[in-house]
Amino acid sequence: MAERDDATLYGAEQTGGKMEILETRTKATRDDWGFPGVATYNRLSDFNHGGFAHVRMSDTSSGHGWAGTMHRNEWEAIK
Repeated sequence: MAERDDATLYGAEQTGGKMEILETRTKATRDDWGFPGVATYNRLSDFNHGGFAHVRMSDTSSGHGWAGTMHRNEWEAIK
C-alpha cells in the first residue's frame, strides 16, 4: 500500500495536492491520570457554504489525534 499524507486523505485533491495550515488553535488538556497536555487544531481549508472545514487535531497528553471536518461553531468554541 502506497503511503498517503493527511492532505491526500482529507480532501486535498480539491486544492491540487497539499493543504496548507490556514489557522492553528490550541487548548489545554489532561489525560485520564491528570497529566497536562495541549490539543493542537490545524484548520486546513476554508469553511464551505455549510460552515464546515477540514481540520487535523493532535493531543500531547494522550498521544492521539484525528482528522476530519469541523463546523465553524465548534472551531470558534476552541479557546
